[in-house]
Amino acid sequence: MNKVVVTRGIWEKTRNHLLQDYNEHLAFLLANTTKTDNGINFLVKDVILIPDQEFSPQKLHMELSLDQILSVINTAKKKKMSLIEIHSHPFTTYQTSFSFTDLDGFKEFVPYVLDSLSGKPYGALVLGQKSIDGMYWESKIAKSINKIEIVDENLAILFTTSNQKISKLDSERFDRQILAFGKPGQEKINDMKVAVVGAGGLGSHVIQQLSYLGVKDFTIIEFDIVSKNNTNRLIGATKDDIGKPKTDVSIRMIKSICGEGAKIRIIGKNLRDNEAINALKEVDFIFGCVDNDAARKILNEISKAHMIPFLDSAVGINVEHEKVTEIGGRIVFVRPGTPCLECINEIDPHEVNYFFQTEEERKHNRNHGYVQNYDLPSPSVVFLNGLIASAAVSEFFAYVTGFRAPKSYLSYDGFEQKLVERKIRSDEECFVCSSIEGDGDKADIGERYAIKN
Repeated sequence: MNKVVVTRGIWEKTRNHLLQDYNEHLAFLLANTTKTDNGINFLVKDVILIPDQEFSPQKLHMELSLDQILSVINTAKKKKMSLIEIHSHPFTTYQTSFSFTDLDGFKEFVPYVLDSLSGKPYGALVLGQKSIDGMYWESKIAKSINKIEIVDENLAILFTTSNQKISKLDSERFDRQILAFGKPGQEKINDMKVAVVGAGGLGSHVIQQLSYLGVKDFTIIEFDIVSKNNTNRLIGATKDDIGKPKTDVSIRMIKSICGEGAKIRIIGKNLRDNEAINALKEVDFIFGCVDNDAARKILNEISKAHMIPFLDSAVGINVEHEKVTEIGGRIVFVRPGTPCLECINEIDPHEVNYFFQTEEERKHNRNHGYVQNYDLPSPSVVFLNGLIASAAVSEFFAYVTGFRAPKSYLSYDGFEQKLVERKIRSDEECFVCSSIEGDGDKADIGERYAIKN
């Protein structure tokens, strides 16, 4: 799947320029890239709008002035980014596609740009009133761009003309959801590739609810096995699962709800393994159901670098002198342009450092009293996990279907029985948001967090 990911602000700026009237117009998108096993994601960071006097629609590329061409290419080279040209066919509505003139112009222009950009991929989009088409090159052979994801408070997806999706929605199964939220929203849910990191007490609830909602493409990252003390809260688990991978329970549950047509990718490894990180780069949405801040830090950076929406969930019960003093949880929704976990101080650097240590280093530091008991078992109950998981899934549903704007931070107090929204703000000095958002593979997260032997 090859796609372009762009924020609503950049998209509207581009679209308004291209469709300002019934004449053709041109712009260039500056993008970083994420390479996956199944394609490429262009992560748009900025747009260059070409003035009308610089552009002749009769000869799309070669009528651009040399100064204008060099200016665009040099900007991309300086920022070490790829380029995507995008021009309009405002006279078309549905089934917009490249003209023979467009295709003929690519023969000379594309090799020139690829050579100028030192091999970085080059893309092209053509926009009509209600449709779009696209392709990209890494060599002389063109490949299709399948869709454009426009990210904002809610998700918008434009499938390209050459990759129009044929809906396989089971309308009868989802009839009650469609009655409330509409068929387009349900189709988007069915098409989402969702990762759940952590298939324990929280993650098992999330997996079950996503299966019932209509998600059928799962990536599950979990290396732990079922123990007897998991069976009080691991949804779908029985005593017969003790000693088996938690992901076995997940697979059985998904298939029992979605049928054999479900697509399930299991990564039974630590999140710091490159296989896990590369798998996350391919998904459309990430649920973090982890129990330590080292994992949260990695997921937070993957989300920001690769422009993948990420819902992080946490629960906690504090006990003093055999009495519960605090019980509750929270969810944080991280997406392009919003505060991240680092911005709002939801990541403890001491805990991160502890979990990034080798087992020998942890043992030494525990024995000498240098660290808190970060990895000791903590109280956990099924109903608290269920409450927080349901809140997280509801924000996913709101984001994808568009029935309301999702909340960025929700906090649950079990004593007051209240789920309240907390207003949060981005930190202008946050390294993650200011330095790696939208950087794609340039962020090199796999190398930075790889387990060192």
